[in-house]
Amino acid sequence: METTQAVSELARAQHTTVSTVLQAAWSQILMGLTGQRDVAFGTVVSGRPTDLPGADVIVGLMINTVPARATVDADTTVADLLEQLQITRNDTLEHQFLALTDIHRATGHDELFDTLFVYENYPLDPGAFTGTATDLTITGFSIRERNHYPLTLAVLPGPQLGLRFEYDTTQFTTKTITRLGQRFQRVLDVLTTTKQGE
Repeated sequence: METTQAVSELARAQHTTVSTVLQAAWSQILMGLTGQRDVAFGTVVSGRPTDLPGADVIVGLMINTVPARATVDADTTVADLLEQLQITRNDTLEHQFLALTDIHRATGHDELFDTLFVYENYPLDPGAFTGTATDLTITGFSIRERNHYPLTLAVLPGPQLGLRFEYDTTQFTTKTITRLGQRFQRVLDVLTTTKQGE
């Protein structure tokens, strides 16, 4: 609960989103694991651009996976990283419907990332599942999504952030993923307790 509140406060203080703060933490994890200061990961986006022909008559969700990139050097502060991620997101917002295969083709790379970050912020009203005309009441539900990436971090917003790691068991052990979750917690603690200019 404290971490969730600290993440929200940092997002508010930096005029960004909770998702951006979590992406900054994920990028720090990837930098630590790879030893690189320039990393990319996939992010799931959802939107219905008004200038997309036919967007107003398309039925269903419009979700897509697009790359996110984070670059740091010795002088990069937490505020700098958050601003970089937010600016990049804002600059690419109008192109988020572009298919990942088209992005690969445009960049000249067959693969841009091998991990996925998902912030599951779609609205869900638990009251909508209570029975009214019958005795049937849904008391719980779960959501499972499948993708081909060896490692996915899905974050569920709420009064307390929930984390779900989906992973390829031929590449990761449960113990490794548990340690990764603990490391993510520590990175969030550092991000949220670092003074904004540091």
